[in-house]
Formats: sequence, C-alpha cells, structure tokens
Amino acid sequence: MKKEFVIAHDLGTSGNKATLFDSEGNLLASSFTGYETHYPYPGWAEQKQSDWWRAVKTSTLDLIQKIPEAKRQIVAISFSGQMMCCSPIDEKGNPLYDAIIWSDQRAYKQR
Repeated sequence: MKKEFVIAHDLGTSGNKATLFDSEGNLLASSFTGYETHYPYPGWAEQKQSDWWRAVKTSTLDLIQKIPEAKRQIVAISFSGQMMCCSPIDEKGNPLYDAIIWSDQRAYKQR
C-alpha cells in the first residue's frame, strides 16, 4: 500500500508555516518561510499577496526536499490564514492593492 501525505499551510502574520503529515497523523517535516509587513504610513499594515504565494511555494518545495517520497503521494493540502484581512482582487483573481491585514489601524472608532 502506498503511503499518503497531507500538507498543512498556516499563512500567519510573520510568514508561512508548513507541515507534512503521514496518513497516521505523524508530523514528518516542517518549514517556515517569512515575509514582511509593510507600514507605508503610521498605523497602516499591509502585505503583498505575491509574498504569500512565494512563501507557500518555497515551503512546499522545502517539505518535498526533506521527504522526497511524498512528492507523488500528497492527497490533501490545507490552508489557514491570518484573521481579518482585506485583499481586493479583480475578476481574474489578480490583486488590485496590497492586502490590508488585521493589525492595520487606519479605520478607528468615529466619535
């Protein structure tokens, strides 16, 4: 019987944490690829969606390099992400603007 593997990605505030599990739930490998938060103005916090995608690709490749037999036996990939984020996209899924992440403070309670 072929081994089966699952990859889990956690796109957090500081980077992507990726893990590789076997079908029994055993952790086989992990990887972290960081990315920057940009602060163009005081209180603003933004990230580039292209950095997220680069981190997912880089960490996935790292997992496969650590456990080569997983390359052709991945049966599922899961994603979780940061809480509240605004990532405007066009009708083709292309980013229109950098993602405004949860720690952005440009909107505040009005008096």
